[in-house]
Amino acid sequence: MNIDKFIEILFNTAKQKGLSDYEVYYEKSRSFSVNIYEGDIEEYKNSLNMGLSFRTLYNGQMGYAYTENIDEASITLLVDEAIANAAALERETVEFLYEGEEKYEDVDNYKGEIEKIDTDKKINLVKKIEAEAKKIDDRVKSLQYCLYKEAIVERIIANSKGLRLADKMDYAYCYINVVVKENDDAKTSEAELAIDRFDETNFELFAKETVDEAISLLGAKSIKSGSYDVIIKNKTFALLLREMINVFSAEAVEKGLSMFANKIGEKVATEELTIIDDPYLKGRLNTKAFDDEGVGTKVKKVIEKGVLNTYLHNLKTSKKAGIESTGNGKRNSYKGEIGISPFNLYIEPGDKDLDEMKKELNTGLLLIKLDGLHAGLNTISGDFSLIASGYYIENGEIKKPVNQITLAGNFFDVLRNIDVIGSDLKFEEDSVKGIGSPSVLIRNMKIAGE
Repeated sequence: MNIDKFIEILFNTAKQKGLSDYEVYYEKSRSFSVNIYEGDIEEYKNSLNMGLSFRTLYNGQMGYAYTENIDEASITLLVDEAIANAAALERETVEFLYEGEEKYEDVDNYKGEIEKIDTDKKINLVKKIEAEAKKIDDRVKSLQYCLYKEAIVERIIANSKGLRLADKMDYAYCYINVVVKENDDAKTSEAELAIDRFDETNFELFAKETVDEAISLLGAKSIKSGSYDVIIKNKTFALLLREMINVFSAEAVEKGLSMFANKIGEKVATEELTIIDDPYLKGRLNTKAFDDEGVGTKVKKVIEKGVLNTYLHNLKTSKKAGIESTGNGKRNSYKGEIGISPFNLYIEPGDKDLDEMKKELNTGLLLIKLDGLHAGLNTISGDFSLIASGYYIENGEIKKPVNQITLAGNFFDVLRNIDVIGSDLKFEEDSVKGIGSPSVLIRNMKIAGE
């Protein structure tokens, strides 16, 4: 059944059952992926997923129901289930439906190119990347992953208040994991490349940079324990920031799970640090004009020159706080209740490139990998103890690779102690949120080694 017709009948059914406040959230995703190993297709997937969430206010409670079947037979069941789920609740609710806005930002995140390119061409592209990577150096032994993935995602939000919004986006990327070996020493390096336009993407450079990084780590050894000045490279610091992102959520603040509770207007970081959530950045996976509640998205300086300006809000938390939503209502899927997430949250870059930062560091460490982020990081207290690898820097130059070391500290102390912020902004992106950071220089970090 056509989705527009389905929604029309669904809303008529809800109205006939005496409901006045109801909403539908629809999502459709078409995806394709292929992984190449040793020149052959190891995995090939073509999938179509769609589903719909219906929610309604009934006796002061918000009831939810879901279906994957977009047909007339599902409609009455969907409405009845949402009513039953609402009737079973006894919690206090502040959920409500949004009427929409007069004007939304014009965001076009659908390029349409990936649908025009033949599947065989995409497969051959991945095979070529693997072959190119192996030709770069004899020490390249294999690519554990040489993956291409694409998706086209459509979204519709409509409700009884007159809200009706729709958008469509597409994206494609390559991911590789390179294994190099010299004698008994093996190292890996992984990288992801977002593809905007196939004919303008340098896949050879992508493969070379990944191989070069893996080779540069061969021969790495531990160093003496002590306090070191440290540069954490851009995407590596973005990963750390991503794991701690919940500290900015008003929901986490309400539950007592954020160290930033009751700190709006206070200095929480170095004056060098500004963190922005920008839902309008071009070419990013999470660029959107409206959130999953239909609220128009906004550019926000979450931290500005070290001062905490705002939490990220959805409609529920903003109503409790007596302020407007920041437009960060987010579902992890059509089946999920509405939570909070940033769109494109990043540290505002400075004006020094990595070479200039190494000179300013003079002697210390450049860390390009942090492992153990799930087990070695307390996302509430901010304490961390992480396995690290990278390079020892002497007189502003890379002296030798290092590994088998542990970086220990506290995330909130790190924010206060960042000395230099680089110009090399990069994003570590997933399907829910995009988190970006330049490289950052932090003084006097604890390193456990030999």
